[in-house]
Amino acid sequence: QHQAWQVKLGSFADKFLRLLEHGSHVLEAFRLAEDMILENPTDFNEQAPWLDDNGDGQYLHNDGALAANIFIGGEGLSQAPPPVITQVSPRSTLAENVSTAKLWVKTSPSGSSGDIYKVQAVLVNPNYVLSDYQGEGTDFSRIELDLEYNQDQDRYEVDYDGFCTAGTWRILYQAQDTDGTWSDIATGEVQVQVQDCVNMHLNQFGYSTGEQLRVDMEVSGNAVVDMYVAIVFPEGFFITVSHPLEFSSPNGIVVYQANVEIA
Repeated sequence: QHQAWQVKLGSFADKFLRLLEHGSHVLEAFRLAEDMILENPTDFNEQAPWLDDNGDGQYLHNDGALAANIFIGGEGLSQAPPPVITQVSPRSTLAENVSTAKLWVKTSPSGSSGDIYKVQAVLVNPNYVLSDYQGEGTDFSRIELDLEYNQDQDRYEVDYDGFCTAGTWRILYQAQDTDGTWSDIATGEVQVQVQDCVNMHLNQFGYSTGEQLRVDMEVSGNAVVDMYVAIVFPEGFFITVSHPLEFSSPNGIVVYQANVEIA
């Protein structure tokens, strides 16, 4: 009777089915996928998978005898092993007011083999709180990044400059091979100090003549700053905005608001 949650590309079903594909019987695949869920209560909202193979509607100690003798696709079915993330960037602590970090992983097989299709990182904000699923309105508070292969370092990496929330960011890495099989999740952390950051939000991705333009600005940190707001147009020029809503001439620079104390 609980909502079913999953980490991107790391669900119970994903783990369970991959184990079946590689020749595990149903009980073994269930137990290993169950362990992944139970060992990560933060990611899976304290879910508890059930196996009922005797039809009594409960998951008890006597369940599993039938499942231990069931193989999907044949006993000992052999397929190429899934990719493995062999190394991740070490846990790092950013200096105060630094919001950029390099995230990287090494894989087996290596990216040079041509057998890795993509490597992805999911960044979990320190303020992330798992709540009931609200459909398209659910705020997952996560950022997904694709890592690019660096041949010189023989690793996948990305520079991310959005670490603007103080606290411990959790990084969840996965690699996918060219057959579509995903690796197990590997984790990392980035510790962020207090930041002076600005986040801008528009009410739409694109605008036509007559549509309302709304710009929201969020600031955080501990400093006194001059704040500037600019709009860059496709033709290459920009205008700046002064408070409350006055526009500069093309390519003119005016302060939006001076001596703003951020606390």
